[in-house]
Amino acid sequence: ITQFLGLCFLPGIQLPLLVMERLETSLDDLLEHMPNLPLSFKRSVLEDIACGLLYLHDRCPPVIHRDLTSENVLLTSSLVAKITDMGNSRIITMNPARRLTKYPGTLVYMPPEALDDRHRYGPSLDIFSFGHLALFTITQVRIVIAT
Repeated sequence: ITQFLGLCFLPGIQLPLLVMERLETSLDDLLEHMPNLPLSFKRSVLEDIACGLLYLHDRCPPVIHRDLTSENVLLTSSLVAKITDMGNSRIITMNPARRLTKYPGTLVYMPPEALDDRHRYGPSLDIFSFGHLALFTITQVRIVIAT
């Protein structure tokens, strides 16, 4: 997960700016522009992402990312993958009556339960997205939905 460094308050602006570590490359850019990446590199990236998800899901209460895509995985200069863009993330409470936002994140990465009318899902949503992301990472072929 990208490192949070602090907040910056600018004069005349009421909301603070988040200061995060700067990572130049997304997994999406690398997969699109570097064909035939070694399988060992792909495995390492997927392991980094899985460790990030484990960290989020093991919190008490768990946190779900809700928008895990190749665009939301950034790479350090030493090619360590880090999950970013926590804007759609939610803390999962044990209240079964609490409904979550309909259609979180990127539609093509969403499991069927995120698209039904109940809007109740948990960490399995991220696991489904991770599977989609793993398929794209290994094959380097983008899956699209025809509309």
